[in-house]
Amino acid sequence: MCHNTSDWSVRYSGGHTLPLNHHGAGSACTTCHSDSFSGYTCYNCHDQGRTQRQHENISDLSDCAACHPTGNH
Repeated sequence: MCHNTSDWSVRYSGGHTLPLNHHGAGSACTTCHSDSFSGYTCYNCHDQGRTQRQHENISDLSDCAACHPTGNH
């Protein structure tokens, strides 16, 4: 689903919430999906402490795309 076995280039064609080049990610899957295909983190680029301070009234910050589906504020 994700790769072509002859050259291993990314061939993912499913839906994706955030733009694939969100803030210069360059469509590099591992920018956000560093541990698994199904999970993601925004803390590879966004400072975790600052993000937590900006969202102090939200107890679960594990699904950023739920509130920021297009990657914008």
